[in-house]
Amino acid sequence: MNILKYRNIYTANRNELYEINNFLESIGDGWVNLVEKLSEDISKELENKNSNFKICGMKNIKNNMIYIKRKYSTKEIENIIHHFEIYTMHTCNICGNEGKYQKNKNNEFMVICDSCRLKDKKTTWLKYILNFIKGFLK
Repeated sequence: MNILKYRNIYTANRNELYEINNFLESIGDGWVNLVEKLSEDISKELENKNSNFKICGMKNIKNNMIYIKRKYSTKEIENIIHHFEIYTMHTCNICGNEGKYQKNKNNEFMVICDSCRLKDKKTTWLKYILNFIKGFLK
């Protein structure tokens, strides 16, 4: 996601932008797409309005939802953000389909759909078998 596309709603502070960018690189495409939709919705809400609203941070709360740190918000924007935060709790971090809070391959809890969870486990199992065979052949 290119946050410069939505520079009107993101902070001008370089450190905060750097942290937001790192955050976006640390999450799956499913949640990145949600952040892009949020940015688009807020930009539309602020069109032709004189507002100082800024997103100045994002935080992953226990791999269960994204919290948006913001300044100078309005009731309308708070409503958009509230719906976004609730939606992240039911959206697969990886693919964006409907997900639930469950364990991934590393036994860590996160919002993930059953399909991505199974792919995750199959990949882990195949890697285990390949490593076992390589060790056996040595």
